[in-house]
Amino acid sequence: MGAELSLGANEFDALDLLAMQEGEAVTFETLYKAVWKAEGSSNGHAVALTELENLISQVSEAGEGFMWIEHEPETGYRFCTSWGHNWRK
Repeated sequence: MGAELSLGANEFDALDLLAMQEGEAVTFETLYKAVWKAEGSSNGHAVALTELENLISQVSEAGEGFMWIEHEPETGYRFCTSWGHNWRK
């Protein structure tokens, strides 16, 4: 889309992890352990949840219906795109 996102390092790492597994659900705990609970990090669950909400909001807005992040409490977070669809309508 060419839109610039204003992401912190953790948000970028979370987006990278989700995009690498496009269409697959990633649990909060998996994201938390991979991104926020990295060695030397003291960020808690509340910070991680706040940053994930910011990420979801920015991707949804910049994605213009072409890309978004879904969240289902039972399964986790899923990066989605609508490749092959006429998303410019």
